[in-house]
Amino acid sequence: MKTWKKIVLALIFILFVLPYLLPSENTEMIPEKPFENSEFVTVDDVSLHFRYWPSSQARGNILLIHGLGGSTFSFRNNAQALSEAGYNVIAVDLPAFGYSDRKRNIRHSQENRARLLWLMIDEIETIHDIGGNWILFGHSMGASTTLAMANQKADKVSALGFIDGAVSGDQRNNLLFKIPPVQQWLKVILKNFVVSEKNVTNFLSSAYGQTPSEADVAGYFNPYTIKGTLGAWVDFLGSAENTNIEDLSDKNIPIIVLWGDEDEWVSVDTVDVITATVNNTYVHIFEGEGHCPNETNPDFNEKMIELLNQLP
Repeated sequence: MKTWKKIVLALIFILFVLPYLLPSENTEMIPEKPFENSEFVTVDDVSLHFRYWPSSQARGNILLIHGLGGSTFSFRNNAQALSEAGYNVIAVDLPAFGYSDRKRNIRHSQENRARLLWLMIDEIETIHDIGGNWILFGHSMGASTTLAMANQKADKVSALGFIDGAVSGDQRNNLLFKIPPVQQWLKVILKNFVVSEKNVTNFLSSAYGQTPSEADVAGYFNPYTIKGTLGAWVDFLGSAENTNIEDLSDKNIPIIVLWGDEDEWVSVDTVDVITATVNNTYVHIFEGEGHCPNETNPDFNEKMIELLNQLP
């Protein structure tokens, strides 16, 4: 056989066969009860994990939506304080993250996420006999989800909250991530080179601006070991579409903006874009904080509740 034919066959094997022979799957299953207050609902055939902190004298409802790689664990320091301040609090895991669904071919556009979360809220309101409008708080990527939710049901939204929100920027081209061999290679790379406790420690150190504890690392890393996670992340890469602040249809919705001034992931300059685009903002910048002030700043809850009390 000619040398060039051997090279072509070798390339075909490497590109189209080899990734299917290498380890690319996790083995852990989603626990029945990840946390004491964990609940699950299925909407449009998608299972969503959420946690509920009720308030005996609720003055309103708050939904907490995590950022990229996060989960309900991301709000471990905040949810109870909000409940004690008089809010029914729900924290949710978006599909492919935390303990929500890992099935393939879910569209991870913010519009589809928003649709699923409103269906979830409908179920929660019935199950727990709560009603009224919602304050939607999103961290990083989750802030974009709140924008899509507000566009779909502005009459159900009393305010939005952005914590270092990724709500401005260009869309990326996802076409490459839709090619099956590329998807399989991504799973192999994620499994064998990316998803590790060491790398989680490194990315949390960058996001926090300080060294995370072992409990912090475990809280993020454990859901990454669930079966189906890597394929779901590949689907996320192939279908993610952000909703930006410029896309918000009702510019009069009040928005609470909380940010770390040393955020290296989403620049604090984004705050200027937000305040220039919408009409009603309540802003606090945490000095010396990184991308996750809700996890790292001891005064975060006090400031968040202070701004909530200023809402009309």
